[in-house]
Amino acid sequence: YGAFTELRNLALDTLKIDLSFVRNMLEDREDERVVKTIVFVALAYGLTTVAEGVETEALLEKLAVLGVDRAQGYHFGKPKPVAW
Repeated sequence: YGAFTELRNLALDTLKIDLSFVRNMLEDREDERVVKTIVFVALAYGLTTVAEGVETEALLEKLAVLGVDRAQGYHFGKPKPVAW
C-alpha cells in the first residue's frame, strides 16, 4: 500500500522495467506476469513504460503486445556516453 501512495505523491512520468524481469520473460511466465502487472499499474497512473535489457526482436515484439511504450538494450545498440 505504501509504495502506491508514494507513486501518487511523486512527480513521475516514466516507469522503467528492470532487465531482471525483462531478459527471461519469454521463458519465465512469472517474469511475464510481473511485467504485465507493472504495465497495468503504469497505465493506471498515466505513466510511460520503458523496458530495459531488450536484446532480441522476439522480446521487443512481446513487450509491444503487453503494452510497453519504449524499450532499450543491445537490440538497438551498445550504451553510449552522455552527449553533454
